[in-house]
Amino acid sequence: MKHDFPDKIIFLDIDGVINTTKYHFTKFDEECMDNLLEIINKTNAKIVVSSSWRDEDNIRMKNNFTEHGFYESLWNKIIDITCRGYRYTIKGSNLPIVRGNEIKQWIDIHLKYPWHSNKDFDCFYRINNEDGSFKIMDSNKLNVDYSYLILDDDNDMLYEQRNNFIQTDSLLGLSKEDITKAIKILNYDTKN
Repeated sequence: MKHDFPDKIIFLDIDGVINTTKYHFTKFDEECMDNLLEIINKTNAKIVVSSSWRDEDNIRMKNNFTEHGFYESLWNKIIDITCRGYRYTIKGSNLPIVRGNEIKQWIDIHLKYPWHSNKDFDCFYRINNEDGSFKIMDSNKLNVDYSYLILDDDNDMLYEQRNNFIQTDSLLGLSKEDITKAIKILNYDTKN
């Protein structure tokens, strides 16, 4: 049985990461998009949108990705969106739900315990490698079966996510300096 199961995920915020003041937040910053594309090309990661832009039918976001044909490949790397945590709170509650919790919920369901969302999985499951071979996965451990990266200009992440988080400058977005660190995180390179 073949499953397209990502082993490298980028949780992508939009504003302050690829949407910056350079274009007055009217279109995505081309330099930041190039930087994201370089990370994707060197890691083959997939994207889960964790931004306030996340909406399954977000035409504005799609238009920004596909406006230049070069970035359409980035749009095609988007596989999902995180949940909106406030939907799980009691009506009238002012309990804040930090983005880190929304990301953790996605990881737990799709990466750490994938049989929650894939009923045909048992505790052992297989994914199809790019060369067509199958990789049996049973440890569900970070940097063994999967890795993830959080790109966000805000800092509302969980302590446990600190080694997988790059906080971008909200005015400049995803920089050249962020690329090397991002690739190391996604490729399990924890040396240095």
